[in-house]
Amino acid sequence: MAFDPYDLEQKIDLEIKMREGTTKLLAACTHELQSLEPAKSLITSNERMNAYTSELQRRKQESGNMKSSKQLKPCKARIAISDIRMPLLWKDLDHFKNKSDHRRFSVFCLIKCGTEVYDTVLVNNIDRSMTDINFDDVIVLHHIPHDFELNLEVYGRKMHDDLSIVSTPKKLRKKISSSVSRTFGRKLGAVIKEELNEPHPKFDLLAKATLRLEDSDESICTYDLQLVKGEKSCSQLPLFGLFCCRLAVQPYCLTEERLSGYLKGEPEGNSKKDSKKPIYWASLEAFKLYLWRKPISAVNVEPLAERGSGEPSLIVDVNRFTLCKKGSDSKSFTIINKESKKNTFYVLNKEDREVWLNVIEIHIKENRVWDKAADKLMEIPEASSSNQMPSFLSQRLPGSLYDQTPLPDKFIKNYSTSSSPNCSTYDLRSKKSSATGSIRSRSSSLSSETDSSNSTAQLGNNSRWANTFCSGIDLYRTVQLPRITPLY
Repeated sequence: MAFDPYDLEQKIDLEIKMREGTTKLLAACTHELQSLEPAKSLITSNERMNAYTSELQRRKQESGNMKSSKQLKPCKARIAISDIRMPLLWKDLDHFKNKSDHRRFSVFCLIKCGTEVYDTVLVNNIDRSMTDINFDDVIVLHHIPHDFELNLEVYGRKMHDDLSIVSTPKKLRKKISSSVSRTFGRKLGAVIKEELNEPHPKFDLLAKATLRLEDSDESICTYDLQLVKGEKSCSQLPLFGLFCCRLAVQPYCLTEERLSGYLKGEPEGNSKKDSKKPIYWASLEAFKLYLWRKPISAVNVEPLAERGSGEPSLIVDVNRFTLCKKGSDSKSFTIINKESKKNTFYVLNKEDREVWLNVIEIHIKENRVWDKAADKLMEIPEASSSNQMPSFLSQRLPGSLYDQTPLPDKFIKNYSTSSSPNCSTYDLRSKKSSATGSIRSRSSSLSSETDSSNSTAQLGNNSRWANTFCSGIDLYRTVQLPRITPLY
């Protein structure tokens, strides 16, 4: 097949036009919040152009060394990444006492795999009150090879401080600046000057991660997140160094038929006559060879209409443990599975045997290279709509990642019998709390009892709450997560 660069060149031309339009839109923006979305789109267009250019150069090099070959290659797959959540590592003074840290951030993610580049929604106003960042996007990638590397990049921008007035009009800035102290005025002037001199909001690369086939799973899993140290590490988002997501991989060979046609089975009884060989309609799909027995008169009849009329007469496994080899004559081939199970089949024409042998061999290879993704079909959710409702308007899941983390039963039992003077076991011993409850459910039950108590016992209730929180922190440490050094 000749190399045709037209498709990539057309995509590059489209991204160039997108960049030109985005740049004009950024120049027309007068407020920081207005320019966040165009700035994000500009980063996405740049990354897509880089991916298309690299792929174009790679294809040109391969076209020069390409040899004419009709050898089949393993099938590709659909990949879906969803339920992306990133815990934050605020200081206890910032999150629980609502003091000290007044930083606010805007964050989005880029998903890159080959020439496929997608961005998530932009999550704004991330501050010390949030324990994690939740991206509701469902991103589906198509025609991905088995040796893929899916790169996730986290981009963020620090918004104005809670005490700054960078979003106020210039006249009001001047009046306020004349009435503040010299020390605060210098800080305020530096912030305003930085904003006025910046042509458009700049997003910094905060963290990145790489996911491969072995990371795929039916459920949500936790993966390492490599933090990127910037020039101003003190102003970066306090990421924890881990993130959660669901990576589903669905090879096309699990849902699409690889080959079908008529085959003859082994002769019935001791007869070796060709007329005694049963005729099957065979279909190779999902690492199994399904065979429906047909009468001899139906050989020249279209069999697809009769395929779903009943269960297959015979099912033969075709997986990584299968061996397929030529038979004793020019029309036969044998499939050998575990425990020396042999099934010999005969084709109607000599030319068809090579076709069946090649397709079965490549199907065996597909089962081997796709590994666990080939063992069980993973569900691929529908991709998010490009014009979906913004994240700040959509209904979010109640609670946070910290709230929804279940506690193992052994931790509950250990701490319910603990006699440590520094930790209270009041709520952990409650009969109403289950072993799969969360820390927030326990603290809510404690707060409800606190509200019902009289005002004279308020001081004792506050002390009890503090001790219960200490128990929750000790349970959190018992999980033995890797030690992460904060960036600030």
